[in-house]
Parts: sequence; C-alpha cells; structure tokens
Amino acid sequence: MKETDGVIDAKVSYPNAEAWIKYDDQKVTVTKLREVINSTGFKAGKVKEDAHPAAVFKLPDLDGKQINSADLKGSIIVLDFWATWCSPCLAEIPTFNALHAKYATRGVKVIGIAVQSGWAKDIKPYRDKHKIAYATLIGDDEIVEKYGVLGFPTTYILDKDFRVHRKFTGKLPDRKELEREIESLLAAQ
Repeated sequence: MKETDGVIDAKVSYPNAEAWIKYDDQKVTVTKLREVINSTGFKAGKVKEDAHPAAVFKLPDLDGKQINSADLKGSIIVLDFWATWCSPCLAEIPTFNALHAKYATRGVKVIGIAVQSGWAKDIKPYRDKHKIAYATLIGDDEIVEKYGVLGFPTTYILDKDFRVHRKFTGKLPDRKELEREIESLLAAQ
C-alpha cells in the first residue's frame, strides 16, 4: 500500500480499530483507515450534527468536585474527549487553551474529558506539564458510550441549549474553523 497521508498507529488514534482491521501491527495509512471506518457506517472527520440533545453526565473534575452537565446549559461548550496516551490529543491542548483564553468571558466553556487515563493523580501531571487552563473531568466508559466516541481525540461543540452543533473525530481542523463555529453560535444568541 502506498503511503500518501502518513502512517498512524490505529490502536492509539482509533481504539476500536482492532475490531475493524487485522494487520500485523495495526498500522495503516490515514486514507485506508478512513475507508475501513467509513465502511462501518461511521464517518471519520467533521460531522455536521442535527442539533440533537447532547448526553447528560455527572463527572468529577481533577479536584474531586462533581460537574453536572445540567449546570452547563446556557453556555456554548467545547467538549474534548482525550487520553493521556494519545499524542494527537496532547498536540491539540494549545488550541483548546487558546479557545479558552479567547472565549471564556463570552460564555464559552472549554472542557476536557480525560478517558482511559486513570484517576486524578494520574491525569494531573499531564494537566500541569501541558499547562491545561480549562476544566478537566475524569471520564469513564459510560460517557464514551453515551457520546459515541470511537477514537481519540473527539471534540463536540454544543450550543447554549446543550445540543450537539458539530462533532470532530480525529485531528481538529485549524483553530480558525473552530472559532467560526463558535462565533456562529455566539451570533445566534
């Protein structure tokens, strides 16, 4: 297979990839992985959602405080599902920090949900090392299932009524596109 889009480790970027593909060491090109995933009915990349309600949750933050999704209604939410072992996830932290810095005063909340990463004591060193400025919650298999997360990173943009506006699976588009999505929701308020 000719490599045209770079090689990724399917186990890291798409945890469920083993169920879809069986290659020697689970390495495929990005193009081939998208073909395999798309053949399952899942579309990799950006998905325009039909503004359906986002799943509710109650999860602890890194200090043990329970965060209830009902308390988030009224704000635009950028919800990032990530893992400490996911290098593409870690690479996106500066983008989320920038969004947090730019929009926090305008009613936009950036929230990271760390999954498959252990407990607070395991996640805090990553928060500190990468200078995560936004809220980080500890996710579990239930929240991953509720949101249909098939790979990491997965990012949702939720409107003020806690409905899904946009979903991104895998590497995010550039920050300007995310800002356009957020600005469109702010303008609609």
